[in-house]
Amino acid sequence: MDFLTLINDLKCLRQEPSSGPTFLLSFLNKLIILCKASAGAILSFDSSSGWKMIVQSGLEDPGPILPVVQRAYNSTQAFEKLDVTVGNVSRPLVVSLRLDGNSSLVVCLLAERQNGLPIQEFLLRLQLVSDIPLLTQKPNTNDVNPAFDTILALLTKIVDQTEFQLSSMVLVNEICSRFLCARVSFGINVKGYCETVAISHLEKFSKNTDASLELVGVMEECSDQNAEILYPSKSNNTLITVCHERYQRQQGMAQILSLPLRLEDRVWAVLVVESLKELTQKEVLTLRFFTNQISQIMKNQYQNSLGIHRRIAFKIRDWASFWLGVEKTFTKLLILVFSLLTLYICTGTWDYKIEVSAQLVTDEVNFVSAPYDGIVFSVAAKAGDLVKKGDVLLTLDTQDLFLRQAESEAEVTRYMRETQKARADGRLADMNIAQARLEQAQAELYRINYYISMATLKAPRDGVIIQGDTKNLLGAPVTKGTSIFQIANPVDLYAELKVPERDISRIQIGGVGQIALISNPSQKYDFEIENLIPVATVDGSNGNIFLLKARLKAGAESWWRPGMSGTAKIDAGRQNILWILTHRIQDTLSLYLWW
Repeated sequence: MDFLTLINDLKCLRQEPSSGPTFLLSFLNKLIILCKASAGAILSFDSSSGWKMIVQSGLEDPGPILPVVQRAYNSTQAFEKLDVTVGNVSRPLVVSLRLDGNSSLVVCLLAERQNGLPIQEFLLRLQLVSDIPLLTQKPNTNDVNPAFDTILALLTKIVDQTEFQLSSMVLVNEICSRFLCARVSFGINVKGYCETVAISHLEKFSKNTDASLELVGVMEECSDQNAEILYPSKSNNTLITVCHERYQRQQGMAQILSLPLRLEDRVWAVLVVESLKELTQKEVLTLRFFTNQISQIMKNQYQNSLGIHRRIAFKIRDWASFWLGVEKTFTKLLILVFSLLTLYICTGTWDYKIEVSAQLVTDEVNFVSAPYDGIVFSVAAKAGDLVKKGDVLLTLDTQDLFLRQAESEAEVTRYMRETQKARADGRLADMNIAQARLEQAQAELYRINYYISMATLKAPRDGVIIQGDTKNLLGAPVTKGTSIFQIANPVDLYAELKVPERDISRIQIGGVGQIALISNPSQKYDFEIENLIPVATVDGSNGNIFLLKARLKAGAESWWRPGMSGTAKIDAGRQNILWILTHRIQDTLSLYLWW
């Protein structure tokens, strides 16, 4: 329902008042629309039975609002913000008003907290029509509210105009004549400055006279403060009224009232009322209510009066004033930051790095094996020890070897004597047999001596023992060829990288990156890829991987050990930020959504 139709409906109710429930329900529904409420009720108080709801709209249970109604009954008006759901309204603003001239009727409206009406205007709208249900109690049924008729007549004349300039002239002339003012002026805010559009009873006026410039100063003083200014008045203590004071003194007026016309809490026009008498409170309230109602109408007429290019410029200026103004700074800052971040993500680039698992590996590993079957007698080293070339690692039990050595030496002596005896006796055949047995005994003795010399296992090179446990070796039997120790060179280390199959196409030989070891993740080491094994291997849950050999540029640290693991990041060039964040999703979709 548009505002003019609503005014006409209220006028019809005023002209044909009644005290019946149907009339009161119709009146209540019009009030709900007028005040932008969601529900309401009219209640009556009886000293014997208490409060009784006469009519209601959207409110079945009046219990939650009765305290507010009681306060309005005691002090004419009351309002409160409730944190419960009442009727069909959640956490409503409850406004209640005792109807004029009646000791029992109270109207109560429930509105959403974001309905856009300040409390004062909410109450003002209620007060302007609060006498309608009580007209049946007055002897003269034709006695109507003059303020209501004034607003209706002014609205009708403004709406009937099609040109903004004519509407402005009608506006100032009608207000001047109906409120008996000395002069009424209307100006609009253009590009941050006020411009006078119409002055009552003047079709043409100069904008460069001192009086016109002072009038513009009055309008700008009202517009800049976004506040209604009545001068002189005791209620303007916190407002700047320098221009009003000077203009009032120069023009010899009793009072000057400046009323801002707002849209979306921004002043777009100002109405200045000059009076030779002091304005009554009712006149001020009526003018305030009237300007609130005509603001949108006048703004639409003004925009329609502009050319197409100026309309576009007007829209752009409104848009720019919102974004460049101080209103909602935090919200605009968040939107600006989000927009800049989005733009940066879509157009900027980052260094793209492929993250893979890595391990320190060396190819220089020596195995120390048992030279013969035997039993471990003593162990001088264990896994993790740093050893030098020639250091004793382990000793095998040689007691049995020494016994066998003594036996072999005795056999060598015996066969040597048999050979000598056969030669002396001239028995050549026996001599040859004894000589062969002597050589066999000497070979056995040589073998035993070799085993004795090999019973002490020594480190073949400098390095670190990576395999060999004292607890498991001491006293244990070993067989020939069994690996007892493994010694690795901790200096000549390189990184072995495990690259997932999905990233291998972005890696080239000669690529660089950095590695961080788990044992010291704060330190990063540069590397260069030297070799790639061109055959994929399966690595458990990681699927297919490719092994890369990378040379560490800075050389090995003293605390590095073969087998240490960490994380490596391989440089893959600069890529678009959005692609970096979404390329996994793109690859997955490309793999499954193709035909």
